[in-house]
Amino acid sequence: MAKLGYRMMAKTLRWFKKDDYMRERLEFSGISEGEVVLDYGSGPGYFAAMAAEMVGPSGKVYAADIEPLVEDYINDIKSKRGIENLETIITDCDTSLPDGSVDVVLFFDILHHIRDPTRILGELRRVLKDDGTLCVDIHHMPVEEGISKVEGVGFKSTDAQERTVNFVKDL
Repeated sequence: MAKLGYRMMAKTLRWFKKDDYMRERLEFSGISEGEVVLDYGSGPGYFAAMAAEMVGPSGKVYAADIEPLVEDYINDIKSKRGIENLETIITDCDTSLPDGSVDVVLFFDILHHIRDPTRILGELRRVLKDDGTLCVDIHHMPVEEGISKVEGVGFKSTDAQERTVNFVKDL
C-alpha cells in the first residue's frame, strides 16, 4: 500500500474506531495486566496502544504489520502517550516470537485481506500459549465463513460478541 493510501486508511480507522469501540473489543478478548499481546495486522496501532495501557508496565504488546510505515505511527503513539511496553514487528507472516509466548492474539478486521489465511493463522497458533486466546474481529465476509477459516487451522470458537469471536487452540 502506498504511503498516502496508508495514511488515509489510518485517518479513516481513527474516525470509525472510537475509544469505546476499541476498549469493548479489547476487554472482550480478556486482556489482563502483565500479559503478552500480539496485535497482528495492527495498522496504525490504535488497538495495540490501548492494549499496551491495559497490560501495564509488566506486560508487553507487539504491533505486527506488513507495512513499514506502521513503525512511524507506533513510535509517535509511544512518544505522545509515554508507552514503553509496545514494540513493532514488520512482517508478512513470521513474527520471530518464541513458540507459546503470547497470551492474547488480536486479529482485527484483517482476515478478509489475507490471501493465505492458513499460513498466517498457523503462525498465530504457534506463538499463542495453549491456554491463550485468539480474538478475531470479522468484517467484509459472513461471520460463519470467518469462523470456518479460523477453525480450519486448529482453533475452536468459544464465544462471540457481534462480529468479534474468541478462539482457543483445539488441542
